[in-house]
Amino acid sequence: MKQQFVKTIPRLIHSAVQAIHGSAKAGDTIGLFHGSAPKFTADLQALIGARDAYEVARLPLRRYRDELQEKTKECREAIRLTRDVLKQYFGIEYSRVWDITGMVGSLGLPKVPEELLPLCKGFKAYLGAHPAHENPMLNITAAQMEILYEELSNAINAVMAQEVVITQLLQTRNEKMDRLYKRLRICVDELELLIDPLDTRWSLFGFNKPGADETPDAPEKIEVVMLNDTTAMMELPPTPRTDYYRFYKRVVGVDVEPVAVGSRSEPAFTLEDLPRNSTIEFSASAVNSGGESRRSASVTIVTH
Repeated sequence: MKQQFVKTIPRLIHSAVQAIHGSAKAGDTIGLFHGSAPKFTADLQALIGARDAYEVARLPLRRYRDELQEKTKECREAIRLTRDVLKQYFGIEYSRVWDITGMVGSLGLPKVPEELLPLCKGFKAYLGAHPAHENPMLNITAAQMEILYEELSNAINAVMAQEVVITQLLQTRNEKMDRLYKRLRICVDELELLIDPLDTRWSLFGFNKPGADETPDAPEKIEVVMLNDTTAMMELPPTPRTDYYRFYKRVVGVDVEPVAVGSRSEPAFTLEDLPRNSTIEFSASAVNSGGESRRSASVTIVTH
């Protein structure tokens, strides 16, 4: 049976913990080198550390982005107010006289933070050269435009810098994932050279036995026919790769989980002595040397 390692952090960590358990129990007697418990542990700890560093770095990025959004809104509102006040000097429609303020080609206000910075610079330069057009009561001054420029610029830089950090940490995390994934694969290759494909020690590592069959798919929906008030016959379509079928029942209100009631090589089973006046769920699974499949969808019968 093929090994199936899901390349997600939780599943890799789970697989590595199982492999460490197996290597600690049987690695020395088997003669493992690449799949030893210390090497697995080092790779696992490296991944956990890289994962945690990445997650920690994401927290300030959210805060920096919120601050950038706030500064962008503040800066945009100040530019809008300054523009509207200056319309008494340049007119309410765009013309080339507006270019001196940095509003070139339009009186529209950009929403992108980086596009607001040149307007802050333009209004600062204009108001600095024409102090009579400043309005301190509305906080429309060259000094205020310089403050807005610095605050917005700093907010942009904080986000960009943290994004660079996160990109690097994500790359490191993914490299550690790849390393642990390769360690699992190398351990399987090493075990294939050292032990039999049906050796029971494969299960110590959480690995499938390479010599075992692929686990069957879950059987299709089971059919149940009541032969009398307390006897039911269960049937289901044949399932590929199945050595035998295992049948289950659950008496609602009595059994917490389905209870295995018998196994047959044929996809049919008759169950007698069912409790009267009960609601009963029936299901079945397929089994071979590779293991047991998921149970089929259940069918509910009410006895009288």
